[in-house]
Amino acid sequence: MKDKTAIAICGAITSGKTTLAKKVAETTGFKRFSEENTGDYYKIIAQIDSAMNPKAIFDHCQLYIKIDSFIEQYDKVIFVLLEVKPNLLKGNFQTRLATNTTGDFRKLDPITHQISILTETDVMLKNISKPGKLVIIKYSIGKLSDYDKLFSKIIDKINRLL
Repeated sequence: MKDKTAIAICGAITSGKTTLAKKVAETTGFKRFSEENTGDYYKIIAQIDSAMNPKAIFDHCQLYIKIDSFIEQYDKVIFVLLEVKPNLLKGNFQTRLATNTTGDFRKLDPITHQISILTETDVMLKNISKPGKLVIIKYSIGKLSDYDKLFSKIIDKINRLL
């Protein structure tokens, strides 16, 4: 079966990955794998299997590390990288801390985390084994009101690529 497609959504903690992944799943019908529904990063990456999951969405801040696994497994990989302006990222983080949410994210500084992800992602993307299978969508989010409009743009672009 040709046409095996993975959508990998990456970004810092509280950047909007899971919200975007849910919206993309709703419009594409792709199966979604995230910490929210698997409980663990290692359970997410265990699903990078085009035979079991030929059309899948993955969201996690560390997915860039597995980009070659996606490329080996899938005919097409759409890699979405969310970059959030520092003040907005801090606000998102504070909002999430105020909820009953638990997890390792509480130990991280969102700004440092984002800088690390962006730096490491740049290096990883320059060393891709089969770049022809990869489409990169990178967006910067500047204010809270940008999310809906930007997510609509990303979803439209993904739907055009499918």
